[in-house]
Amino acid sequence: MNGDERYRPAVPRPTLGRCPARTCHRLGAQLNGLCDAHYQLWRVSRFPPLEAFLTNATPRRGDLGGRVVMT
Repeated sequence: MNGDERYRPAVPRPTLGRCPARTCHRLGAQLNGLCDAHYQLWRVSRFPPLEAFLTNATPRRGDLGGRVVMT
């Protein structure tokens, strides 16, 4: 959108980037950058050191749109 005299031009919203888990292609959703699926796995694992978790994290499954998480 180019904007007009009332509204500024539209700009993309900032993102957290991609999930840093080695096996993941989802967008980050948490402040530490993890997608929701990997954050839940990290939480259930009782928050091990993040660097080790990212190296060993397993892939998460979802629907074709990547919105539903099946763990």
